Amino acid sequence: MGKLTEETSTAGTFSGGVVATVPRSAKWLVAMIALQSLGSGLTQPFVMIYLHEVRGIDLALAGMLLTVSGVVGLVVSLPSGRWIDRYGGWNVLVLGTCSMCASALVLVVAVNPLLAAAALALSGFNLGVSLPAKNVLIAQATSGTVRKQLFAANFVLLNLSWGVGGLVGGFVLDVERPSTFIVILLSDAVMMFIALTLLLGPLRTLRSARPTVSRLHTSERVSIGSVLRDPNLMRLMLITVLVTFIGYGQLQSGIPVFAREVSGVSLRTIGVAFAINTAMIVLLQFVVLRALDGRRRTRAMIGFGAVWAIAWSFFATTSMSPGSLFAIFGLLIFISLFALGEMILMPLLPVITNDLATDRNRGRYNALQSAAFHAGGLLGPAFAGVTLQGGSSMVYVGAMILTSVLIIFVACSWERTIDPVMNGGRVH
Repeated sequence: MGKLTEETSTAGTFSGGVVATVPRSAKWLVAMIALQSLGSGLTQPFVMIYLHEVRGIDLALAGMLLTVSGVVGLVVSLPSGRWIDRYGGWNVLVLGTCSMCASALVLVVAVNPLLAAAALALSGFNLGVSLPAKNVLIAQATSGTVRKQLFAANFVLLNLSWGVGGLVGGFVLDVERPSTFIVILLSDAVMMFIALTLLLGPLRTLRSARPTVSRLHTSERVSIGSVLRDPNLMRLMLITVLVTFIGYGQLQSGIPVFAREVSGVSLRTIGVAFAINTAMIVLLQFVVLRALDGRRRTRAMIGFGAVWAIAWSFFATTSMSPGSLFAIFGLLIFISLFALGEMILMPLLPVITNDLATDRNRGRYNALQSAAFHAGGLLGPAFAGVTLQGGSSMVYVGAMILTSVLIIFVACSWERTIDPVMNGGRVH
């Protein structure tokens, strides 16, 4: 794929002696994404607490309001692909960033459920359009090994920024001092404004990467229907739904609830576990990436499924001795294996998506991938709530283990049909 600009600079060593030449605009883009993630990390883990304990909204209603963001994100993710292919990822990302800035400002004055719903809808709109737009811009700016390295760097910085934001928010926020929440929300808005400034400044060169699909003859134009007929994309979307269902769909729902209510570990231990998750990704992502270099992508998926099946099995054993050192170490082993699985697969998903796509349909491919991500993220908390509230903790972890095994079967099936070149690695 062509680069957006001829202005490049040597990026040095991304990892393990891999020297990559990366467009300067691409490095600015990843930095801007990290800044946005820092702002989100400051606020999003604490929105439910803010609505309930500061604004006095009923806890059950506050929980329902939080689903607004996910639902809106899922709904707008599909048309966002058409918008990106027609108007360009830069324009869509500017729109999403403005929406997120407005969301933080509306949350500041969200004194009733209606205003809170409006703020969360704006946040969901940003979530639905910005994820595919960012991935498209990264993919258009790079290719080959550089693309894989840059997506990995983006994943590391996202986790680091989110973790730092959550840590700062946890230390600063105090329900006895509502002004601390206002300061944090305004800080989030400021970071989104800075991100917007970067888009209009150093990143304005990305605007030149305009798609040509709108100038093609009508019969040559792509559609969501034509993209959905790609069997490789369908398998990738299925794997994405399964991964987010048992992964990110559980990080802020089932995992902390199971650890607290079933395994009997303290909130401090849960906090340490999440810190370990972030630290491992920041420190070891490129080590894992280097170990996977030259291997088939479907084999990486199989390895991922095996690692997470083992991880969830360890998590299940923590229920045998609630509140004990065994439960604590079981949780820490689980979260370490969970992080290893993330490092194996998560940077790979956007790379495969963009390798499957062409410049004419790149927005639609990334939008469908984003929709699958949102779908799994919505199904995960719902399933966790039903099973754990009903006392079916073993059903909960059993479903997580079985889903990990299902990912292995899907990857094995895909390996028999995927083009060897697309699958990467050495063909034997």
